[in-house]
Amino acid sequence: MFQPTSSSICRNPPGREVKFSWRGDSSCQAVLCVTPSDTLALVLSHDVVVEITLHKHIRICRIGGVAATICSGGRVAAVHHPSIEIVQQETQVLFDMVQGARVRATSDTVHVLGVKGTDPSTRVHSITKQEILTHENISVATDKFCLRRDIDATVALFLDDIGGGDVLGIYEDKHERCMLAARQAIVDQKGNQLSAIVQGVKVKHDMDNGNTRIYCGRNFISLCVSTHALTLHSPWVDINVDRWSRTRLRRGEQIIETSRSRLQISQNSMHADFTLSPVASADELSSSSEPKDDDF
Repeated sequence: MFQPTSSSICRNPPGREVKFSWRGDSSCQAVLCVTPSDTLALVLSHDVVVEITLHKHIRICRIGGVAATICSGGRVAAVHHPSIEIVQQETQVLFDMVQGARVRATSDTVHVLGVKGTDPSTRVHSITKQEILTHENISVATDKFCLRRDIDATVALFLDDIGGGDVLGIYEDKHERCMLAARQAIVDQKGNQLSAIVQGVKVKHDMDNGNTRIYCGRNFISLCVSTHALTLHSPWVDINVDRWSRTRLRRGEQIIETSRSRLQISQNSMHADFTLSPVASADELSSSSEPKDDDF
């Protein structure tokens, strides 16, 4: 059954109109609404929300936790996670890790900045298909790097779809088109399994644990609520963050893998292994923020 939640979005979903769907004598424990941004939001149990645009761009989030978004063709995708921020735009990938390291990957080179090294002058490592270069040209690693760990990039990328692609005609008003899509949606519950088809996007949700899977064409996203494990697949990229916050991204012959202490890059036949700076624990952070005697 539907799990109680303290989130205000489940008690008072955003949007202009709420639609419930029933099948037989059992009501489906989900809320489908049209948001003020003219998108469709399916509010589920365990603070999970799935948002869909008219062009089938998708965003899934657990409120206050993880989030992922992907456009209908898979050309743009992003992951917001406590351990890492990832943005993929066609052939470019940006990583921002909680350990402080940054990775910028293009179609033929992976640039790494901010890893631990024995040489203090070492700033940037560039892994190509033929060699590994070490240099101080920071611009190749930071060019177009606009990620910030305190901002969820999935929101901006998802809403970026709102401004374009209108089809003129009888349903040129986006709100009316969203209302039509909401009325045509199918939401069904069998036992603890909830299924929905909204704007052609299929959603599978487990009411007991909140685990959710989303299918749209060749795109796929899955979220495990209890562990924050997340998988995103598209024709462009495969991203996986497992229950231990280890990350693996694969795009063609490029593979980027991270753990708490290591960063591994594979580019064709070239391989590089880097040590990451340790992440301070909550106790260390709180103690470091306490004023010292010299501060008075």
